[in-house]
Amino acid sequence: MMKKEWSGELFFSRVTDYLDTYLTKALSRSRHTVESYRDALTIFRRFLSVNKGMSITRFKVTDLTVEIVLDYISYLKKDYESSTINQRVTVIKSYMKYIAECDNTYLGIYTKISHIPPIKVSKLIRPVLDENMLSQIIECAGEDRKGIRNQMMMIILYDCAVRVSELINIRMNDIDTKNGVKIIYIAGKGDKERIIVLSTRATEHLNNYIRLYHSNNESEYLFYTIINNQVNHITASSVQKIIKKVAKRLKERNLDLPESVHPHIFRRSRATHLYQSGIPLEQISRMLGHSGIDTTKIYAKMSIEQMREIIEIDSNSIEEPEWNDEDEIIKMFGLR
Repeated sequence: MMKKEWSGELFFSRVTDYLDTYLTKALSRSRHTVESYRDALTIFRRFLSVNKGMSITRFKVTDLTVEIVLDYISYLKKDYESSTINQRVTVIKSYMKYIAECDNTYLGIYTKISHIPPIKVSKLIRPVLDENMLSQIIECAGEDRKGIRNQMMMIILYDCAVRVSELINIRMNDIDTKNGVKIIYIAGKGDKERIIVLSTRATEHLNNYIRLYHSNNESEYLFYTIINNQVNHITASSVQKIIKKVAKRLKERNLDLPESVHPHIFRRSRATHLYQSGIPLEQISRMLGHSGIDTTKIYAKMSIEQMREIIEIDSNSIEEPEWNDEDEIIKMFGLR
């Protein structure tokens, strides 16, 4: 990368180029990834301001030390899991690497920061739903009009192993029929499209759902809501609430469900069941929309550990407080 002259040496002055040019265009990172990196850098900026008294207008690249990063790690340990802390620090390392590539006079700082070891993360496995659980959850969604819609969402979450963000963005023109079987084109992370073929049973449910919900072209989206006579595609939070409500009813009937039942558990369960059935990881990886099988390998280990009944409870997210200092400069640097 060519060396670029910058006005001053402020640490955060290159965030906009890093996020919007380097990550987005050079590395083709998804919007979700870019925003998570922006959040990570914003949290670090807040730490420096509040805990170190270091203003964004004064904190320079040369002020970044191993000691500061280690103090930041200690600060994060109060509220975050080890995996989240590692991700936050990885973003700082990645950003510092970008700065060093732009100006190699900062290479020594990057080298020191890059040698900070990650926190050891215990390799616990998240739970999956077995076939009995899946059947009861889908059945408990109900048989009225809304129940049929809710069943359909959960069937696609499992049958297609889609992310909830992918589910809510399925449009009617993403659905095709080949030899009587429904095919859905999924727009995944990084705008990578993949094709999912529904099972015969899921196809029957989908045909029934479409007859009930799309007889008059009510919405371009497969799943939608009508509020105050306004048609909108359903939100991820609405899907989450629906699934939690159904799971709560089943728990009240003493069904032994995992502590947290959410949209992603359907995708995780599908991947695990496929692996247990002997489907090669490469095929599962393509179905999930992973860029390679390294990410998919977790389901191979998961299926083995499931037999040993190892369960991990989902971590709670910590909401960050709002800050108003130096708002204009913060926005100019691409932070929040």
